[in-house]
Amino acid sequence: MLNLVRCFVAFILLFCVIDTAGAKTSSRVDVGVFLTNERKIAELYDNGRADDAVEAAKRLLLESLSSNKFSDRELIDAYEIYASYSNRLHRLNADTLDIMREYNALALRVLDPDSPKALMASTMLAKNYLALDRIDEAFALLSEADKHFSIDDDGAGAYYLYSFKHSFATYFFKQRAYESALKEFTTARRIAEKFLKGHTPDLQISLNNIGLTLQKLNRLDEAIDIYRQIEAMAKAEKKTDSPELLATKINIAAIHYRLNRFGQAAQEFEALLPLSNLLHGYNSPTTATLLNNLGVVFSRSGNYEKGVDYHLKALDLRKELFGASSVVAANSHANIAKGYLTLDDKRAIEHAQKTLAIREEKWGKDYPDRALDEIVLAQTYEQASLLDDAKDIYDSILETENAAALNDVTKLIALTRRASIAKQKGQLDEATFFIKQAISIKVKFSEQGLKNAFAEAAEIFQLKGESSQALQYSNIAVSFAWEEFAEMLSNKPDISPSYVEPNIHLLESHLSRLLNQPLSEQVKEEAFLYSQILRLSETSISHWKGISKTSSSSELTNLKYRKQLLELKLSKLNSELFKQINNLEFDELLTQDLNKANKQLAEISEKIKSIEKSEDMVAMVSISDVQSVLEENEVFVTFNIIDNIKIVWAISRDEAVVKHIRNAVDIDSMVSQLNSGLRLNESGRLADTPIFNSELSYALYDVLFTPIFENFEQVDELILVPDRTLKALPINALVSNLNGQSVSHFSEFSNYGKMTWLIDAVSVSSVSTAANFLKIRTQGYKNKTGLLSFSGIGAPISKTPNKEGEATLRAGYDEISALPELKNAKQELQRQAELFENRSSLLVGKRATIAATQNALEKSNSVVSFATHLVEGEESGLLLSSDEAFTLLTADAISSFDIRADVVLLAACDTTRFEIAQNSLYSPLINNLLRSGAQTVVATQWNVEDEAISRISVEMLENALSKGHSISKSLSLSMRSFKASNKNTFKSHPAFWAPAVIIGDNRAFKR
Repeated sequence: MLNLVRCFVAFILLFCVIDTAGAKTSSRVDVGVFLTNERKIAELYDNGRADDAVEAAKRLLLESLSSNKFSDRELIDAYEIYASYSNRLHRLNADTLDIMREYNALALRVLDPDSPKALMASTMLAKNYLALDRIDEAFALLSEADKHFSIDDDGAGAYYLYSFKHSFATYFFKQRAYESALKEFTTARRIAEKFLKGHTPDLQISLNNIGLTLQKLNRLDEAIDIYRQIEAMAKAEKKTDSPELLATKINIAAIHYRLNRFGQAAQEFEALLPLSNLLHGYNSPTTATLLNNLGVVFSRSGNYEKGVDYHLKALDLRKELFGASSVVAANSHANIAKGYLTLDDKRAIEHAQKTLAIREEKWGKDYPDRALDEIVLAQTYEQASLLDDAKDIYDSILETENAAALNDVTKLIALTRRASIAKQKGQLDEATFFIKQAISIKVKFSEQGLKNAFAEAAEIFQLKGESSQALQYSNIAVSFAWEEFAEMLSNKPDISPSYVEPNIHLLESHLSRLLNQPLSEQVKEEAFLYSQILRLSETSISHWKGISKTSSSSELTNLKYRKQLLELKLSKLNSELFKQINNLEFDELLTQDLNKANKQLAEISEKIKSIEKSEDMVAMVSISDVQSVLEENEVFVTFNIIDNIKIVWAISRDEAVVKHIRNAVDIDSMVSQLNSGLRLNESGRLADTPIFNSELSYALYDVLFTPIFENFEQVDELILVPDRTLKALPINALVSNLNGQSVSHFSEFSNYGKMTWLIDAVSVSSVSTAANFLKIRTQGYKNKTGLLSFSGIGAPISKTPNKEGEATLRAGYDEISALPELKNAKQELQRQAELFENRSSLLVGKRATIAATQNALEKSNSVVSFATHLVEGEESGLLLSSDEAFTLLTADAISSFDIRADVVLLAACDTTRFEIAQNSLYSPLINNLLRSGAQTVVATQWNVEDEAISRISVEMLENALSKGHSISKSLSLSMRSFKASNKNTFKSHPAFWAPAVIIGDNRAFKR
């Protein structure tokens, strides 16, 4: 999206430069009716009837002009009242200009030009000129008036000088002379502080505009300090619904936008809409600005649909307020065009055309940014496949003689797009001609444009069959995008999704080119690096899709800063308390401050801990890093399965291979179909057991794993990093050889036992990233005593359903009470506990509480085993006991634990459950167990059968403890054993024996 930041800054000025002031009227001498009307107008305004106040002021002026009872000086007072209220409500526009001219002419004719009231008349006319962007006329008027006035020592005319200085500052602001604007706004502030002490709004206005000017100067910390002063003033005076405070809050939201905190900015702008409507009504410039700003924020955050929706609302309001051909309407058209362009919506054309038409009418054909507007229009034509129309615009831009319009940036964009059109039309020589010109331009501060140019050059030369040249250009393009990739990997919202998706396409193309050349070790390392970036940057998109998500990295920095300040404050408070104790004094307020600061410090420390746990590890690792921690006959496997590239990496201690997965295969659909045959129902009857598609299972094995096993003589352990829907892959249920068998009816269940399965030959575990695997292998286990210990938790009971929790659950607590009893759960836990002799504890029945569970997890237990139900709802969790009722151990609760257990067994139904849109390989429950300290989690992929999972989990621990096998091998052996003993029963179906998976370190218990 082009120039969104600039558009946003320009638009927010319409309101954020609050150049209004609560004008004071001069004292009246004669006409009582005039005074009465003036008081009534003030009452209307103070009672929230601002529009009525303006209309009343206008009537008073018209009546005064038509009456012969008022002197010229009294007419000047009437003009001043109307001008003041019009100014307050931003009603100085084309309709008021003639009135302001009459007002100024009368004042200059009747009054001494050095008088305060003459200065006010000139100020109001200047404000009207500024509102219409007639900058030169405003400056001439203000410069002349400045010669005639200086403030008296007693403050006479202080308000008039304040308003004048404020207008002069606004002129400099509009001219982008921000240092001069800051100087004049500061002068206005000093006048307000010294002479207008009883009129707080004037001081707030000055402070607000100083803050905004500091923003323009990028002095954001100083700006926030200024805005906090305004908030404190409003709070002290209990005026939380004033126009001045609204302006301040708008500016604070704008700073959040500047700092790329899009979620926070959007929330604050939306929260200000009701206040704006209360103060000014919906049909006001302030509301239009808020709607526009929301459009910009949502567009920058990647929610283009919502962004366009807000821009359309802003456009309707601006057309009503300022006219369909106004500059601000053109600004809205421009933003809508860019939004629709990103959404691939042909309505972009109409809005791009209107943008050009209005700006050309207002500013002439050669206005400075015309080429950028034409480029947007040309891109809308490209989107609609009107390539010749787009070509004509680009040619026109490149042939322009307007040097201001065709700078290096616009020339770079136009040449790149012109080359793209030639490429799309198959005119590769012409495309080469234009793209060579583009990449020869040396443009400062336009990495985005250069990245796009070199990416386009790579595609053109690839089509020409010049692969080495294409690779060279795509390498340059990726280098320009490197900082954007770094931002993506940090999950910071500094980079808009409008950059993310093109970068993913760029990286896919570059990786494909790398893999299509001879693969030296150096090339492999480079390709592996880009594979990791591609995985992480692709999943990062979902971080921006939800506008409410703020940057945890930015929040963490802010919290640590606040923690340092609190620690400093506590140090000073403790020092003061020590002095008081020595002097035998006691200050209750000091003690309260100490308690409050300690509480805040504890809360912030807990939040920092929580965020640090939730941060995914995103460091890049090399092939040699992975090889250095692999053991003999282990193979590390990571997949990249994206729209345009499907590859699998397989790395052993001595070898690294990368293979293409057949593009014709719809892996997403295959995984989904395979899972449908593994969903057990609650009847337990043979006839209700689903048919498992063994042919499809073998097809998936062949596509994903045959390329791996073809390259390694011996593989005992697979460590997988799944990708996209492969996180739902039922890995233990993959058939490696059908042996001529098939199952088309439930009565043929014995055929399952005649097939060869992946787990018959290898053990399998998974990790989230290559970096996470390296971390696991290098940090070791927490239980250093050498004595293995155990806690078993489960078989919860309840006498009285907890009705209060019913709404949070899909079925409600009445149905939870009716859940089938886990008949084998207690015995399962007892059998597991016996394996650990006297180093075990059982928390079953009423003892299976959250508090007891937390204690077990935070002890240095080798194993904590759960045998309970997983309950789904608005917040899912493991079913536990609580006094007389059931309760849930949720993922959120686990996130606050400091887990010391090495292995956590989750013998509950479908504990790896996830929503496909989430940016995670695992469920929140598993994620938080791992992030809170668990080294290994044994989870289930679908609904488990009580007797089967009980036997498999006990035998897994027996294999590990008695034979010293790794936990992954121990699980494989227990599954093979169960499968073998049930080969002639319907429990040979993989739904019974294949649900358990190892997540995290696969080496637990290995000796």
